[in-house]
Amino acid sequence: MTLDISALNSGLTTLFTSPPDSFLGCADQWAEAVYNYSFLVIPTSTTAAAAKEALADSLNSAFSTSVSAAVTATNMEAAFSAYATTLAVGMLPAYTGVPPAGSIGFVDIFEGEPPVDVTTAVTTFSSAISSWFLTGTATLVAPPYTVLTWV
Repeated sequence: MTLDISALNSGLTTLFTSPPDSFLGCADQWAEAVYNYSFLVIPTSTTAAAAKEALADSLNSAFSTSVSAAVTATNMEAAFSAYATTLAVGMLPAYTGVPPAGSIGFVDIFEGEPPVDVTTAVTTFSSAISSWFLTGTATLVAPPYTVLTWV
């Protein structure tokens, strides 16, 4: 059980090659890709399904109310942060999860040069998301209080 980069790549490839025709469809595909990447995170989280639903709702709101790429990117950062926080809560009672800190970098991605193809877009987004997730930690709540990095 671990974070599954191939599942994230597959989900993003599907999303980018056959984008849905609605904000909700797009949000659902993003949430599904991230969920498939992270639902087997170590330490285990019991709240992955709830996190997925919240991410889809937050992304739908971000996409449907966006006025610019920068606003969308900022709202995506908040949605992903809430997703990771929900995952972290589900690591209790064995571990105290700490969600990844900082930003994924969506603003930089959105403001940079557009990807030349789907493969480049998938690699850009999945690398940023995965690098961010790997900064999450969890501390065992009993001795020896082992600190784990999310994997």
